[in-house]
Amino acid sequence: MKNARARLTKIFEPWSPHEYAKKVITSVKRTQIGDTERSASAIAANNTNAMITRLQAEKAAVQMEALQYQRMMEEQADCNWISFETFCDNLSAAEAATKAVAALNVSSNSVLSIPSQSSSSSSSPSRPTSLTIFSHPSLCFSTKAVSFSEAP
Repeated sequence: MKNARARLTKIFEPWSPHEYAKKVITSVKRTQIGDTERSASAIAANNTNAMITRLQAEKAAVQMEALQYQRMMEEQADCNWISFETFCDNLSAAEAATKAVAALNVSSNSVLSIPSQSSSSSSSPSRPTSLTIFSHPSLCFSTKAVSFSEAP
């Protein structure tokens, strides 16, 4: 019991006003330093959270923009492919029309060069003087009339 009483006396022993003031000032300084550090730490944490939020928003915006550009490029590629297919179809049709015109020219030349077998006494054989050529409708060509001149 004596030990317990000695400890309590030591704990609650009266301080001189000077010692008491020193201890209070030290305690207040520790509290102020702790509060300042906590306040600075809280401000740094808030700034860090704000920066993280801002960076996440910027990242999301960049990702959305990249996806939009990717969709636009895919749509442009599809449009280019359709245009290419249409061009190939039109080219095939133009080649077919060219071959048809060449075949018509060959056949018209052979028809025009065959002498007439009629028994009439006219000196010039009867042959066509013009040929109308129709083009493929998707090529938007107009109807053309080709005239043949009589050979002397």
